[in-house]
Amino acid sequence: MKWLAALCALCAGCDLLFDVHGLDVPPLDAGTLVDGVDGGATGACSTMAMLADDFEDNDFDVLWAASVELGDTLTEQAGNLQLSMAMPGSYITMSSRAYYAMQESSFAIDLQSPDFSNSDTIALTFASEEPGYSVQWYRYISDPNVDTMSVAVIVNGVAFPAGQFLFDPVADRYLRTRFAGDRVYFETSPDGATYTVQQSAIAGGITFAQVNLQLFQGDSASPFKVLLADVNGGTPQGTSCDVSQLHDTFDSNVVQPQWARSSASGGSFSEASGQLVLSTNVPPMGNTGNRSVVFEPSARYDLSNGSMTIDVEQMLTPIEGTNEVRSIRFAALTAIGDVIEFQQHGGKLEGHATKQGQAYATPFSLPWDPVAMKWWRIAVRTDGTGGSTAGWSISRDGKAWMEIITNATLKGFDRTDLALVMQVTAPTAEMAIFDNFNITPP
Repeated sequence: MKWLAALCALCAGCDLLFDVHGLDVPPLDAGTLVDGVDGGATGACSTMAMLADDFEDNDFDVLWAASVELGDTLTEQAGNLQLSMAMPGSYITMSSRAYYAMQESSFAIDLQSPDFSNSDTIALTFASEEPGYSVQWYRYISDPNVDTMSVAVIVNGVAFPAGQFLFDPVADRYLRTRFAGDRVYFETSPDGATYTVQQSAIAGGITFAQVNLQLFQGDSASPFKVLLADVNGGTPQGTSCDVSQLHDTFDSNVVQPQWARSSASGGSFSEASGQLVLSTNVPPMGNTGNRSVVFEPSARYDLSNGSMTIDVEQMLTPIEGTNEVRSIRFAALTAIGDVIEFQQHGGKLEGHATKQGQAYATPFSLPWDPVAMKWWRIAVRTDGTGGSTAGWSISRDGKAWMEIITNATLKGFDRTDLALVMQVTAPTAEMAIFDNFNITPP
């Protein structure tokens, strides 16, 4: 899991600089609650044009998550991504790590499959953060041995075909999915420059979407290889939505679509009584394995000149002197792998920072005080040189803030993953309760 891998390094020193002085960051005002409605990314930001990859800079794990079965391979080299399957019945799946705005945006991909045969399939799906909506390309061999591409809009598991066409691997080498108004256009091109509309359909339910590519090798014993290159031209375009657009009172008692990437293993997340509840289950008898809950927004946000706050209503049982893990993290992971976070565990509240994948630095570790530390804030300001200064603050009421420390010199906050991460290995059920994400009390 991405967040646990990024956040679970051993505490050790690294070359971060910390200065104990003020970082002038005004608290978010009540205006972040727009017309009393909780919200996520909107407008012409975080569009699908930001999902671009030339497969030359080894940032695959930043943009994509992949599932590869035993014997299959996924290799990034020389500006191409090669996906190879060797066993009949096997799958390779790769998905964008974030959701991107599809309104008035498009996604183009150069997808070459010279070994495509009768029983192989390729599916390219755009899954909306609104549950139940997606659009899909689906390539297969139809009788009698005709290479066919079908397209569809899927609503609550039911596919509504938008049509099909004979697929030419040369003339249709590039696939582009373009959203304009309430319609989606399925287009192909031989060169990535001039596109032909093959089909279109109404797709008003698609807002922010995750890209999923799945390959399946059928019963053929011959290898199935796909070469992927030139995703959206290779260079990201546009900007992430500002973090001030992400806010939630958790009063709806239903987790909103803006948190579509959230996941749980041995636990759950929910809204109840106007609050966010993260919980882990009692493990099976004799098993103290890791259980985790990751609560994170569907889109990436620009934190480079902003802040993120959370109201901590109930924390995990603070037990010291044990190897059992009861941990909550409030974290920001940048596009280049830098991390800044709060962590509450073992009766302490700590600040951690990681610079480009190095081990943790821990600039402060304080005894946990559930009253004085009820609110947490991470604030970032760009420094004019491509880097940023970041710091940690706490508050008892969400209005008057005490800055603990600042000046963690980190980079990449223009594309940031934000998350609350709960991790437990103790043989007990645990619960943490939160409120008011990026909402300042009146």
